[in-house]
This record gives sequence, C-alpha cells and structure tokens, in this order.
Amino acid sequence: MKLSFFDFHSDTASELYHGKKSLLSNDLHVSLENASVYERYAQVFAVFTSARLSDEEGWQAFLKISDFFRKELANHSDRIGSATHAGDLDRLWRNGRCAAFLAVEDARLLANDQKRLSTLYDLGVRFLTLTWAGETCIGGSWDTQSGLTDFGKQVVADCFRYGIVPDISHASEETIDDALALAFDAGKSIIATHSNAHAVYGHNRNLRDRHFASIRDLGGVVGMNMYRSHLSDHAVSPATLETVFSHIDHFMSLGGENTVVFGSDFDGATFPDALKNLASIADIAEVLLRHNYPEALIRKIFWENAVAFLHRTLPETNL
Repeated sequence: MKLSFFDFHSDTASELYHGKKSLLSNDLHVSLENASVYERYAQVFAVFTSARLSDEEGWQAFLKISDFFRKELANHSDRIGSATHAGDLDRLWRNGRCAAFLAVEDARLLANDQKRLSTLYDLGVRFLTLTWAGETCIGGSWDTQSGLTDFGKQVVADCFRYGIVPDISHASEETIDDALALAFDAGKSIIATHSNAHAVYGHNRNLRDRHFASIRDLGGVVGMNMYRSHLSDHAVSPATLETVFSHIDHFMSLGGENTVVFGSDFDGATFPDALKNLASIADIAEVLLRHNYPEALIRKIFWENAVAFLHRTLPETNL
C-alpha cells in the first residue's frame, strides 16, 4: 500500500543546530532523503533545550535553534515548507512538498513570563510540551507527583486562547489531570505527542488508560513513541516491531481508532534495532497488516487521524 506519514514528535531541529547539519541529508533519523519513501510527509519538529540550562538560557537557546531551523527550511523550500495552519498542510501536500510544524518541548523556558507564549505563537509554535523532567515553573513532570502550578494553569488556558495545542507527554499524572480538567472546561483538545500505553509497559512516562480515554473524548490524539525504554524493559525483553504493535493494539482496544497517531521521538531516543530512521517506520504498516488491520485503519494511524486532528484544532488559515 502507498503510505503517507505524519509524525508528531522529533528532536531533529535541535540536533541539526548542534551538529550544524543539513535537513536534506544527514546521519540523523530524519532527513528529506529518508522522507522520500512516503508519498507525503509531515513532521512536528520540537525544539528541546537541555535541562542543564536555566529557564532563561533555555529561552535564548530556543531562539537560536528555531532561527537555524527556519533557515534550513528556506534552504530546501522546494522540498519542504513551514506550516502553522491546517490549510498549510493541505497546500504543501498538494504541491508535492513536506510540511514542518514547530513545537517546544519543555515549557519551562517561558520562565514565568506570560508574554513569551504570544512570542512563541508569532514564531510559528503550535504545540507546547508542558514539562520534561522534575518540577518547573509549569508543574510536575513524570518523575514527580506534582500538578500544574498557577502559572502552568494560566499557560494552558492561554494556549487554548492563542491556538497552541498543549502536550502532556512527560507530565505527571497530576499535571495531566489538571490539564485535562482545563481542557474539558474550555471544550478544547490536548495531545500526548509521544506517549505509549502504561498498561502494556508500566513506565511512568507512559499514558494511563483513563488519560487516553479523556484525550480521546476531547478529540485529541496520542502519538506512538519508538523509544525502546518506553516500549519494554529492554534488559529483560528487547523492544521489537511486535512490541510497538502491542502498544498500538492496546489503545485500539480502548476505542482509539480515531485517536492513535505517531510521535516517534526521532533524534531524541534509542529505537528498537529494527527501526533505523524515518524510512523504516513504514515497516510497522507490514506488522499491522500481518495482524489483520485493514488498510483503511492503517492509513488512519499513519496520517489520516493526524490530518483530521489538525483540521479540528488549528485554524484553516491565518485569519
């Protein structure tokens, strides 16, 4: 079957900047050359800044990384373009180009300054991963039992107002509960860009069934993460493509037909041996076929659910 692919999480933008590499061809998971196996391709590129940096240093690093990435997009504008609205994706794909959406991973770089969220929006950011690790000005991460701070709650509310989608991957159960409550009150969707099933492998980074169900009910999506440490206990049972299937299949059992997407964590994680880069994700489609998943459902997982989510969540054009 012909595959298109939409992926909701990669750290490629940061890795390109730090290595001064080209998006066209490189030794990373994501390159335009690797993307050529797909009929159409879209990627959410998350700018991640090291936890060793202060919040303010993280903000300055974001400005440098995002500027470098925009220049890379301009250098290869015949192959890829920046997307900030749902209509941009449709336009780019019609013209045979890949689409790049911008995200921030770890909102602590807002550093208690609400005005920075408006700046992020103006710079094209449309997805905001609230936390990464520890307790921050936003709230508690997966390795804590803390919820959103008052500032974090305001950030989520402002995301809904601006048109930025809050991402609860890396968040604690308490932070996810707080974010979901705000989403239900606002009637807005949230996303888990790269989170697997806690019921399949009980890593704290993985998503509990009740949280998946709430995201599903809000019209959000959940991206399957290829990080082998979040797929299984690698020392006991190394992750394989079948392990990836087990996480997908569990979420399907929870009514995830319109909710499951990919958020592979390209260039930010160690993958199972069978997955070398962006191109090899296509092999997961073969596994799904072997498990009697119909082609129509595979298309939904690989790209149609993502496209539908964008049209539900982001404006069609710049109003």
